[in-house]
Amino acid sequence: MIGAGKNLATLALLLALAACGGAPPPAAPPPPPADGIALRAVSFAQLQGWNEDDHVQALISFRRSCARPSSKSLGAKLALGPEDLKPACAAALPISIRDRTAARLFFENNFRPIWIASSEGKPGLFTGYFEPQIEAALVPGPTYRHPLYRRPSGLESSPATPFLTRAQIEAGGLRAKGLELAYAADAIELFELQIQGSGRLTLPDKKIMRVGFAGHNGHTYLAIGRILQEYGAGPEDVTDWPAMKKWLRANPDKAREAMLRNERYVFFQELKGEGPIGAMGIALTPNRSLAVDPAMIPYGAPVWLDTNLPGPRMNAAGPPLRTLMVAQDTGGAIKGPVRGDIFFGFGDQAAALAGKMKSPGSWYVLMPIAAADRVTLTSQR
Repeated sequence: MIGAGKNLATLALLLALAACGGAPPPAAPPPPPADGIALRAVSFAQLQGWNEDDHVQALISFRRSCARPSSKSLGAKLALGPEDLKPACAAALPISIRDRTAARLFFENNFRPIWIASSEGKPGLFTGYFEPQIEAALVPGPTYRHPLYRRPSGLESSPATPFLTRAQIEAGGLRAKGLELAYAADAIELFELQIQGSGRLTLPDKKIMRVGFAGHNGHTYLAIGRILQEYGAGPEDVTDWPAMKKWLRANPDKAREAMLRNERYVFFQELKGEGPIGAMGIALTPNRSLAVDPAMIPYGAPVWLDTNLPGPRMNAAGPPLRTLMVAQDTGGAIKGPVRGDIFFGFGDQAAALAGKMKSPGSWYVLMPIAAADRVTLTSQR
């Protein structure tokens, strides 16, 4: 969308403070631990809006994560192992998805909320993404000239011999290797598809082909908004993706060069069945799947968000968004202790929300009780 050792030294004290109940934790974090992460155990009663949320939808998303558990250590900063979520996954199976109270009690009985923040006091940032739909064809032609490539071999190249950059690929570096999956009609829409990581292709016969993330070339992701400002775009041109896309279309002489500055290039695969597929390898759930930094938040962990939807005007906060999501994806720009990307789904409304979403806020990871107890004991030694 933390940490064994020194960064957990304050957690026992924080658990005692949480028992006092009352208002949510103050903005000022506890003394900074060595790795820049602040932790505080809280009660479910301190999560504003907790009782009003539809926990059934979060339960459905959580079960999907359980069906494909990670084989690696989860969330290095939280020191969770692959076994830690298994008891909760087993307890989730018999819960009725028609009983909202039972779903809420499941989370309360199997998890403990831990407030996570930057020890530097920086507010969290929440953005959004969606599943775009673009015009494409399976064979090239005058209208369809921009290839979507399958994952090539060699992506595991060492840092000394990095894979091709975006500019090298678009100059023909992968041409005639049999990697073309489809051909987009519009270069800017293909760039958007790569930023989102998955989407739907509308083919000339009106059939829909769903494509998903299959890997990237290993180069650093560079946010397009920063690039456009270097090319003369004003603050109003980089407020959201619709504004940036409008600027790119209005400045075709600069658009190609600006997009090439982002050297990261995404490869795709055709998806069958449900989708899109996140980094965890499961189908994402609209409004319940969250992209996180997996070094900070473990895949499969439930996460309570407290932020706002975008407002009608630039930089204006919209209605509160307080909801339970599940960490199931990541992204090139999703880095840090409180940095999340909300999957809004497919369609015009999802695109509008994702394009404008850029809200400060906070979050709480729901740790399995046994793991939370172990972390607490570790901090007391």
